[in-house]
Amino acid sequence: MARGIVIGSAAVAASVGALVYPAGSFLPGFLVGSYGDKTAGPTSTAPAGAKTLTGDPIETNYGTVQVAIVVENKKITDVQVLQSPVGPNQRYSDYAVPVLKEQALAAQSANIAGASGASYTSGGFIQSLQSAIAQM
Repeated sequence: MARGIVIGSAAVAASVGALVYPAGSFLPGFLVGSYGDKTAGPTSTAPAGAKTLTGDPIETNYGTVQVAIVVENKKITDVQVLQSPVGPNQRYSDYAVPVLKEQALAAQSANIAGASGASYTSGGFIQSLQSAIAQM
């Protein structure tokens, strides 16, 4: 029998399913929780010839969203989230941020669909991304 960590109750698991993580695996931050400040600078350095452009901080109903982009040869090579909402609704940001980053890199613009269920975070991300792209 496989061992694991079940997130949810037996009643929930029976009716809608539950998340199961193998024992000893890393649990996503939104499951183990931390309500600290998620304000941070860019975590990676831009390669030579690339430049990092920081978007405006956008206030949403759930907190501030701010992104920075790394641009090389007029192409967006990385999207970094400098600020995202924290607190009781942080799980939506934790879900949305990777989706939004992937969409922005694929589109090479702020013309992206956003993340379902995280409309405020998506809107703030898009506005901050637009302001970063405007600096190109």
